[in-house]
Amino acid sequence: MLSESTTEDWLPIPGFPGYDISDQGNIRSWHAGAGARRTIPKLNKIHYRPGCQPCAQLFRAGVNNVIPVERLMLLTFGRTLASALPPCHTGEEWCAVPGFPGYEVSSCGRVTSTQNQRMDLPYIPRALQFLSGRTGYQYVCLYRIAGEKGQRCAVHRLVLETFVGPCPTGTQTCHNDGDPGNNHLANLRWDSPKNNHADRRQHGTVRSGEAVLTHKLTTGDVVAIREQFAAGELGSVLAARFGVYRRTIGGITSGHTWKDAPGPRSRGIGGSWYNRDRVERSHD
Repeated sequence: MLSESTTEDWLPIPGFPGYDISDQGNIRSWHAGAGARRTIPKLNKIHYRPGCQPCAQLFRAGVNNVIPVERLMLLTFGRTLASALPPCHTGEEWCAVPGFPGYEVSSCGRVTSTQNQRMDLPYIPRALQFLSGRTGYQYVCLYRIAGEKGQRCAVHRLVLETFVGPCPTGTQTCHNDGDPGNNHLANLRWDSPKNNHADRRQHGTVRSGEAVLTHKLTTGDVVAIREQFAAGELGSVLAARFGVYRRTIGGITSGHTWKDAPGPRSRGIGGSWYNRDRVERSHD
């Protein structure tokens, strides 16, 4: 917004007596309190908040209204000061989100809302802020009915379900470039879990070992388990010692899990924790 100048064109804001708006997006008030009118108007303060459009505070019939300046521009001049939501590239398409009235998603992976629009004013798209998980995927909270509990939705699924169709049975959302934050339509596809995992290996985004967010053991623990098991220790003893299930010990010693960790593997008949524990118990 600019400061008031002599080059600005001012018009009264329809529906808000005593307020004017300029073609440069400034707002001034003629109100002096107690129903009085100023002889010289006063510029209104424009409120800025991160992630939100600039808003102005206007009073009508004693009620305080906080309204985006772009909507007031559209109401008064029939145009906006600047595009409220500039396209991320040429050819960006917008479609309504199936099952969520009042929301739209674009082929670039952006989501806008028409919900909670106060008063009968022209609509300016309001871009929703994304919630990013630990894995890098982006989410938005959508409401089927205003005021009810919201639903967290993955942006990549919204894009595919809107522009391609419902998720086919047995498929997942796949990112062609391996970037979970790139939700452009051209970068997404429905594909099988096997192909999705193959993509992750190709892109180097497969989490294994200590990179798994829920890991309980360390690489040093795995090496110790394999060495002790190869030396004759029972799987049940190792499970109790390291605080894991015996089946976990079996996966580690056979090499089915923690494949990149060093240490001897035990394979073949009698090599599993189950067979060894059973033989040991038979001699007790």
